[in-house]
Amino acid sequence: MMKNDPNNYLDVLVASTVSRVAFTGSVRIEFSNASTYLLRCESGIALESKSGKYSMRGTPWEETMVELDQLIGLKVVESRVADDGKLTIAFEDGSKLEALPDQQFESWQLSGPGRFLVVSLPGGETVEWKGEQRKTLNT
Repeated sequence: MMKNDPNNYLDVLVASTVSRVAFTGSVRIEFSNASTYLLRCESGIALESKSGKYSMRGTPWEETMVELDQLIGLKVVESRVADDGKLTIAFEDGSKLEALPDQQFESWQLSGPGRFLVVSLPGGETVEWKGEQRKTLNT
């Protein structure tokens, strides 16, 4: 398990469990621990699990939701954002979820308590809001 890194603003997901997966025009994944965080993916995502590798960019989302349901009940062991804006979440069983950046649109966002919000902007720039304060994270 990755140690909490004070420079990693997504450590809030470490030790949380996937409690819900839904498709409502975008993929929504709910993480629960002492608090609840919601990941919304509106662009491509990729899933690597024991049953295989799945890419969900350019394919119908509905057909791939069954694969995402495998994440329910799994605990997060690591979460990070690369310089290009790709979000990677690793789970206790070795599964890995990636929310891919988009050149033209906001591709993903993570929201939580206390007006916590992290957004991957067009081009992969990632920004964090805590309350009214905005901080660019990967420029």
